[in-house]
Amino acid sequence: MSQKIKETGFKANDLYVADFCEQMAEILKAGLTVEYGLELMLEDDELRPQEKAVLENMLIDIRSQGELSKAMDNTGIFPKQIIDMISIGEKTGHLEKILYSLKNEYERRYAIKKSVRNIVVYPLSISMVTLLLIGIILVFVMPVFKHSYASLGIEMSGVAKLLFDIGEILSKIGLPLAFILIVVFLGVLVYVQYSFKTNKGTVVYRILENKETLDQCKFAGIMALYFSGGIPV
Repeated sequence: MSQKIKETGFKANDLYVADFCEQMAEILKAGLTVEYGLELMLEDDELRPQEKAVLENMLIDIRSQGELSKAMDNTGIFPKQIIDMISIGEKTGHLEKILYSLKNEYERRYAIKKSVRNIVVYPLSISMVTLLLIGIILVFVMPVFKHSYASLGIEMSGVAKLLFDIGEILSKIGLPLAFILIVVFLGVLVYVQYSFKTNKGTVVYRILENKETLDQCKFAGIMALYFSGGIPV
């Protein structure tokens, strides 16, 4: 079963991890067992086939081995850090606290990545719209001005003539150029989406991120997870 899950290419992203940890923590808080909790989660009609396969695989392992960390590890989709922390929680009896801590940690990571992604995508979108508007003005509006000048017996000159000439060039190559720009824009969007979904980051992300501050946050977050699991310094 786990091999089939790996073959689908499904990976637990930050939001999926946070949601799973929150549901499992709420189940334990209610006094239910992990096995019964997985059975309840499987009753969700909105589950995707890959998510359902993951839960079914975990349920089989829980019934045979009884450890949530091993069941998660066998799916092959969860990060090693999460599995290690779950294992610590099972051994120390602080599994519920660790699950809540993991939920908060991965929600924070998702929020950071989403913010950076918006920083990248929003300026690109505004730039594309601006270029499109400029192109429309040069191609369709500038000829109107030329005709107005001609009706008055005045020849366009200087900047106005330059803009009109650019508009004429764009009118000839506008369609191929627009197609190229759209393809480039969509390619950048796909790259940004893929990078964040695979947790690889992007060149822009690496440029924008304050490594020192983020490293401190990551260290503090990891130490908080250990403390919540009852592990001393």
